[in-house]
Amino acid sequence: MIATLMNMHWNKEHKRFEEERRKHQEQREQQIALSRITDVDQMSGLEFEEYLRVLFSKMGYDARTTRASGDFGADVVLTDQEGQLTVVQAKRYSKPVGVKAVQEVHGAKGFYQAEYAIVVTNSSFTKAARDLALKLNVRLIDRHELTELGAQVWD
Repeated sequence: MIATLMNMHWNKEHKRFEEERRKHQEQREQQIALSRITDVDQMSGLEFEEYLRVLFSKMGYDARTTRASGDFGADVVLTDQEGQLTVVQAKRYSKPVGVKAVQEVHGAKGFYQAEYAIVVTNSSFTKAARDLALKLNVRLIDRHELTELGAQVWD
């Protein structure tokens, strides 16, 4: 009897916790939807990863962030409607992104057995990074394209 009462209490508390978590997540996503590129410039790296997770989710992907360390070069992993994986390297920088980010996401593509790889930045890319990305078939999304994607999804 006591075990049944405790179980009922736990289930009630668990439901309440999950409802609060869901409401908090919805509020966070609404806040992200109001973010503009100047807001992105002020985000931490982890906030930028969450911004991208929400952005890609709104674009129809099943998007999840990876753990902060030991992510093997992928900050966000996307699954499309056909089940194909895309790995995303997020670089919230004030300077142009170099070849290291392209190399990392290319490595993540192999580790996660992904079909595609993307590096997204609120900045730009060096010529060397653009050249390597072309050779390795890594898509680059710079500040301009990121701004356009945000406008398409949230405006």
